[in-house]
Amino acid sequence: MKARSVVFTHVQWPFTIFGLPPALMILAVAPAVAVYGLAILLGGIALSMIAFALVLAVGLSVAYRLARRDRHIDSVALGVALFWNVSPRRWLLAGASPAARSRRTRP
Repeated sequence: MKARSVVFTHVQWPFTIFGLPPALMILAVAPAVAVYGLAILLGGIALSMIAFALVLAVGLSVAYRLARRDRHIDSVALGVALFWNVSPRRWLLAGASPAARSRRTRP
């Protein structure tokens, strides 16, 4: 008799930081940090914190809406190349010969 484990992914909650997956949190904070650094470089020190706060608020609100709609949006958006239309080629080579695995061709 085989033991079987049933995984209910629709019930499981992924690890979150303040309600957002870590990768999505990084994607929300990175543009704010870039705007902050750009404002500092351009000499807008007084506007840098305001711009940082505005871009961070917009980024976190968009990320929070995405996370509320789908709990696993980070794995969907960041783990699948076809989501971003990066490559139409399938990269899963399980069971392929070593020659096929070592060959890297660009489409």
